[in-house]
Amino acid sequence: MAEADTPSEKPSPEVQEALQGLTDSVAEPSDTAPPFMDRLTEDDRQVLVSQAREEWHEAGSVICREGDPGDALYIVKSGRIAVIKEVSEGRPTLLGYRGAGEIVGEMSVVSQQPRFASLIAVEATDLLCVGAAEFSELVAERPSISWAILNVLNDRLYAADVARTRILHEEQDLARRVERLTGEADRLAELARVRQETVELIVHDLRTPLAVIDGCVELMRASLPKEALGPMADVLELAGRSSERLLALVEDLLKAGRQEVPGAALAFQPVALVCLLDRAVETARLSAAQADIGIVLEVPKDLPMPRGDTAQLERVVDNLLDNAVSYTPAGGKITVTAEERGGQVEVSVTDNGPGVPPQHRQHVFERFGRVPGLEGRRQGFGLGLYFCRQVVQAHGGRIWVEPGPGDVGSRFVLTLPLEGRSDDE
Repeated sequence: MAEADTPSEKPSPEVQEALQGLTDSVAEPSDTAPPFMDRLTEDDRQVLVSQAREEWHEAGSVICREGDPGDALYIVKSGRIAVIKEVSEGRPTLLGYRGAGEIVGEMSVVSQQPRFASLIAVEATDLLCVGAAEFSELVAERPSISWAILNVLNDRLYAADVARTRILHEEQDLARRVERLTGEADRLAELARVRQETVELIVHDLRTPLAVIDGCVELMRASLPKEALGPMADVLELAGRSSERLLALVEDLLKAGRQEVPGAALAFQPVALVCLLDRAVETARLSAAQADIGIVLEVPKDLPMPRGDTAQLERVVDNLLDNAVSYTPAGGKITVTAEERGGQVEVSVTDNGPGVPPQHRQHVFERFGRVPGLEGRRQGFGLGLYFCRQVVQAHGGRIWVEPGPGDVGSRFVLTLPLEGRSDDE
């Protein structure tokens, strides 16, 4: 086993403040599940340790930061680690501890995503560090190790469910505080703050189970025998794409809840809308088919390419399709079209659901905008269409909703300008 000296990087002042009195102020987790190393056979433990390098971190030092590449997972040989998450900007939140024998940082490795949280050594800590490449070889050669990690991920998914229950209680407490306020201005200000806190808490707790799902899919890909993987490959590919998309949407919803989408943050390049719309429709077909809804795509192959941020625009179309599937009745149909019109590209998503009343057609694009009394298959928080409007406007386009053909259903329309063209040409 190789040894490596690690520089002792100190946490930021905000994190140091969050860590002050950590041991005394925060209760230990009530989870009684056995540590990861206790789930392995002696042979698996020896093989895992042989592939690891040892790292030493003094108390109070940063092991890794949220957003860093997920290039290794850690096993706590001795000591204690705090898992810190920035739920609100500048406000670190303690998610929990990891002690001797426990694994940490595995979700970023198995899902090939950046670090979901920062790791701080609360005590002097000795770690076994397994690189991503070595980990991939291990799970391919020893499925028993991957199943042990799956069991850990399952336990953490259960813990996330418990946390979501806690958040619901906290939301109810926040709502009761709002009701106790007598001044209208104070009530509105508190309501806005409560909504923001609720969104951030919900988004944070969504990250964990989504990352677990993504990690499970990747582990199944790596550990299933080829003969078993064959017929499952397409299903796992769809599950992987969907979990990645959900993780991206969660991040975007948090961003939309905090601030306007800045145009400067968009990566502008020619957008192949034909391919983009095809991918979005194929992803939506599974949930639509489960609800007995058909999706039709009508796009000319020679559709011109506007300039824009492909990832953000694809999420806009994903949101519009999710919205349509949610409100279209069983046996209904969703139609997606795109065409060049007056120096711009016009994209529409039309459903034959209940439609949006005229007095609410602007309101649905506002933050937390909902149509009273209109219930869909999935209940959101009124941020999806708000995000769509912010992205489209940052591209110099427009988005609106109008009645569908024959005043049945809704037709959501967005426009994107074509470079070097204008409505006056």
